[in-house]
This record gives sequence, C-alpha cells and structure tokens, in this order.
Amino acid sequence: MIQDVRTLRGPNCDSDHFLVKVIVKLKLITTQKEFVKKLRWNISNLQNPEKFGAYNKGVNDRLENHEEIQNVEQDWQNIKTTILEAAKETIQTQPRTTYNEWSDEECKEAIKEKNIARKKVFK
Repeated sequence: MIQDVRTLRGPNCDSDHFLVKVIVKLKLITTQKEFVKKLRWNISNLQNPEKFGAYNKGVNDRLENHEEIQNVEQDWQNIKTTILEAAKETIQTQPRTTYNEWSDEECKEAIKEKNIARKKVFK
C-alpha cells in the first residue's frame, strides 16, 4: 500500500529528472509458530499437607539418588527434571478452562479450512 509520494527537486542528480520519494507500507502474512504449552500446576494440592509432604519427599529422594556432576548445565537439567517429575506425580496440572463457550468443533474445522485456503492463495 502506497502511503505517500513526493518529488524531490532539491538534490542535483545531473539530470533533467527529479527524484521521487515513495513511502510504502507492506503487510506480510505471518505463519503460526508452534508454541510451548505451559503447564498450570494445581496449587490447591500444595495446600493439602499430605500432598505437600509427598512432593517434598519425592524431590528429596530423587535428588539424593542423582550423582553429582561437575558440569553446571547437566546439574541444572537433573534438578529441573527431578522437580518436574515430582510435581507431575503429586501436584498434577490444572485442567484448562475454556472461555469461548460458543466455539465448538464445527468452528474449529471452518477455521482450519479457511487457513488452508489462505495458504493456497498466498503461495
């Protein structure tokens, strides 16, 4: 989309022509990127003393069983996986709440068809 066009009479280009300045605004179609699904932990399980104790015990037991590695990155990965595994077992994740009650499988299918048609046109 052309937003503005002007002739520039000031610059001397050693010609009988004038320079033309054009401002163009171009909209590019972006493709959807795969996003990483964030886990939402069920925090209410941590308020339960039994589950909280089981989580602490699970983390401590797993960390004691891991051997110490001199590499900081590998240590961090071990700690991270230990915490996540213990959380998956004891805390668990919250179910996702849907806010679009009007959206159903038919709407999702229509959106997929629209996106496929758009990709065919703009290839």
